[in-house]
Amino acid sequence: PSEAPNDSDVARLFNLLGLLYQGTQRYTEAEAAYEKALEIYQSLSEQNHVVFEPELAVVYNNVGNLYIDKCFLWCYNIQK
Repeated sequence: PSEAPNDSDVARLFNLLGLLYQGTQRYTEAEAAYEKALEIYQSLSEQNHVVFEPELAVVYNNVGNLYIDKCFLWCYNIQK
């Protein structure tokens, strides 16, 4: 029998889901997935910041890239 995923696994999956949504320009879904990953990692970071703060940084970076993508799309649509 396989083990149930732990919180870290779930957070990682939400981050990956955010990347998938972002790559397909589903920005609202991407942002929601990143927010769930951040919520879990923030909670885990309170327990062990050495392990989980780098994971938080990765998700925050992805959120920043999401906003850049949204800005480029907005600017592109303005120029049409």
